[in-house]
Amino acid sequence: MCENSKPGIPWDSWFIESPYGSIEGFATASSVQPGERLDFKIKTPSTNYVVDIIRLGWYGGNGGRRIATLNPSVPLPQNQPNCAYQNTTGLVDCGNWGVSASWFVPSTAVSGFYVANFIRNDQPGASQFPFVVRNDSSTSEIVVQTSDQTWQAYNKYGDRAGVNEFNLYEGGFSGSPDGRAFKVSYNRPYRNAGTSSFLNAELPMVRWLERNGYDVSYLSGVDVTRNPNLLKNHKVYVSSGHDEYSNNAQWNGVQAARDAGVNLFFSSGNTWFWKTRFENSIDGANTAYRTMVCYKETKSPGGAKIDPSPEWTGTWRDPRSSPPSDGGRPENQLIGALFMVNGYRADALQVPASFKRNRLWRNTSVATATGTTTFPAGTLGYEWDTDPDNGFRPRARSGCRTRRSTSTTACC
Repeated sequence: MCENSKPGIPWDSWFIESPYGSIEGFATASSVQPGERLDFKIKTPSTNYVVDIIRLGWYGGNGGRRIATLNPSVPLPQNQPNCAYQNTTGLVDCGNWGVSASWFVPSTAVSGFYVANFIRNDQPGASQFPFVVRNDSSTSEIVVQTSDQTWQAYNKYGDRAGVNEFNLYEGGFSGSPDGRAFKVSYNRPYRNAGTSSFLNAELPMVRWLERNGYDVSYLSGVDVTRNPNLLKNHKVYVSSGHDEYSNNAQWNGVQAARDAGVNLFFSSGNTWFWKTRFENSIDGANTAYRTMVCYKETKSPGGAKIDPSPEWTGTWRDPRSSPPSDGGRPENQLIGALFMVNGYRADALQVPASFKRNRLWRNTSVATATGTTTFPAGTLGYEWDTDPDNGFRPRARSGCRTRRSTSTTACC
């Protein structure tokens, strides 16, 4: 694409693996369009910092291009209040912070996956927050949806009374047996790294698509939730990264897009495992789509319905409270595969010679193999899916299903 012919900046000048040096912030929306304003709320004792706006892509291998550098719009240092807290759910919402800087998105801004880098100039310190620039009128061939619900599920930012972690897995919430929260907010800095980070999962997809010149635009998971009809403007929908969390509006919207002829591409395992829903923020502004709810009811004793809403927020496949609730839909009913192998594994992929005529293996060693080809350990990632015949597998439109390999491995 033309955007990637522009010069990038060196990798080490924009890549921030984890926050350091007492500066963290967040964007007040998960996405923004050209011509709109995006506000940032930042907490730091610094009296001298900037916000770099970076668009991620290929850019000759650099991976990012600096689009703008913003200065704070308030006197420094800026004192931010304690985040709002909901003691019945473990929800931490920092939307009550004051605005620190704003980006007036140029009309020429290209849809993409962006990060805001908060950089201290007075001493070492930096952190990063991801967001999307979208274009609701886009008819690009491919639309990529980010996994922002999963980012927030794992986001460790909490900073309450000495407990620094509040997410859907661990932390200081006393109302659940393992300390996990039942609700998490988009109104907080992003504090996570590793396999659940956008730098691990989304970034390689973005780099590959843009390096190869595909006609692509981007939406956040919130965008697909709020306006799923946007998907019908494209030929291919791509669920990128570790897209573990999704909601009913997404499911229905992606299914409707499929039925309208849009091709679906799910790029990883453990996809759409947990069912979520959205509520408004608790920061006083009552902003829609800023609180993500997942009680993980499948983990409750006997799969009991503990979410006060009639909506189910456990695993999609768990049928125990549906009906009257709305679970009991194994994810392979829509995406074609089912998450089966959990945990930090690194298994080998096996391709028997019977698959060698498949187009996927053309011009590879598999195509001429006389026996089973075994790929290196780790080709099957740390969580992976299978294709079970559980009665929910979608029927292929062409009348047949095409598998690319079969692997047998001891697990679990």
